[in-house]
Formats: sequence, structure tokens, C-alpha cells
Amino acid sequence: MSGRLAASDSGPDVLAEPLISVQAASSTGVVSLAGLVAHLLCGPEIISFPSLTAEQRGFWWRFLVRCATKALHELGTDVDEASGETIESLSPRIEQALRARTPEGAWLLHNSIPTQPAFLQPPTPDGAPPETGYRAESASLLTPLIGGKSHERKANKRRLLTPVGGSEDARVIGDYRAGRRC
Repeated sequence: MSGRLAASDSGPDVLAEPLISVQAASSTGVVSLAGLVAHLLCGPEIISFPSLTAEQRGFWWRFLVRCATKALHELGTDVDEASGETIESLSPRIEQALRARTPEGAWLLHNSIPTQPAFLQPPTPDGAPPETGYRAESASLLTPLIGGKSHERKANKRRLLTPVGGSEDARVIGDYRAGRRC
């Protein structure tokens, strides 16, 4: 297979295709990532991202700032110069700048070939799906559930771990849950 991806192997391109829901002061719509960065730099204020949950906001804003910074650096411009342009003229330039800094396929929403990147999905060198690196009952599968504060989301999650050493481990886990230290 050549370096180019077949349409059946990949999902939509987040840089070019309108996939991100936004609510501006005057309207609600769907934009591409490059269009969103251009909109943030020179368009009317964006009030919210309707599809984003509260705990995702900080990460999302940091990601957008990084994208904007990398694009402006690649374009050799600053915020003041970029804000003087129109969204229509800046968006394709941002898309081109971000695409130039990443390997082919890195902005695809999905890529069925594990050795190639996709949006926020690094390639796996051995070609195996990423989940094959986890043991069946690994603690790393629970880390987001234990570490997060979204108790209403965790309430109905099934715990996958079973005690390894039998009843003694079960007692220790029970004591820990009851607040008694071992």
C-alpha cells in the first residue's frame, strides 16, 4: 500500500471539514479546526462549545491555544497581524501551516491503520491496536474513573479488577473502602 490513505481507511479531516459545534454571539454553527482557530483570532467572540462538557473545557482551550501558536509561528506572524485578516483568508493559511508541522494523516478523525497517526491518536510502532498493551484487568483501565471527580458518571461504571490473592486482598480492599488504613 502506498503512503496515501484510501478513503475507506480514514475518517473526516478535522482541519478541513466542519465537525466542531460552536455558539457565537450571533449564531450557532459547525466549523473546521482551522476555521475555529481563524475565528478565535479574527472573528466575533465565541460564547461556547455546545458539545463540550465542563471538565473538558480547560484541555480544549489549551489545545486551541497550542494550535494557534504553532500556526502563527509557522506563518511568521503574530496575533495582532492575524486579527486584521478575515476568517476566509486566514483559515486556509492556518490549515496549511498546521498540516506542514505534522505527518500525513495526523488530522484524520479516525485511521484504521494502527501504524499511522490520526487526530490525538499516535501511531503504534508494532501495528497492534493500542488496547493490546493492557492486561485484561489492568489498573490503568480504572485510572480515569478513580482520578476523576465526575461522580455521577462513575456511579454505574463496572469495576473490572478482581482481587489477586483471594480473601486477604478482598479484606484489604474492603477495609480501604471503609476508610480503615492497612
